[in-house]
Amino acid sequence: VSYGISDMLLDFGFIFKNSNFGLSATYISEGYITDRDVVDSRLDFSNITIGVIYSFEISNSFTVDLKCQFGYVSSLYRLSGINDNSMDGKGLGIDFRSLIRYQLSKHWFLIGQCGYFYSDQMFKDIDNFHIQALNVGLGAGFKIR
Repeated sequence: VSYGISDMLLDFGFIFKNSNFGLSATYISEGYITDRDVVDSRLDFSNITIGVIYSFEISNSFTVDLKCQFGYVSSLYRLSGINDNSMDGKGLGIDFRSLIRYQLSKHWFLIGQCGYFYSDQMFKDIDNFHIQALNVGLGAGFKIR
């Protein structure tokens, strides 16, 4: 069990006209402590994922979005916080997220989300390993139309 922080740097969704389905893309940067016995031992990774979105209104102010995305994941495994003692990894990942949006105005909304992320990471000098993360977050968004 580990803990860390996840920054959703870019989250884009497009719902097809007269439909609840659409496309979504996300860029996320995450960092996790990997070994509490080693000072500054951590795993940082970035992922770019694309996939489908299903969106439905539960009231005039609230909308739920369900996302399933796949994509590329790159990682940096730092053994003691020093870049000279680190290894690069890469692999594919899958990201399942559910979001609830509260509409503040015509364009602005608040977001609450939770999700599950999984990736197999391949490293050159060490055994490959699996990344699994449960993510919970709050944020704000802007709606173009």
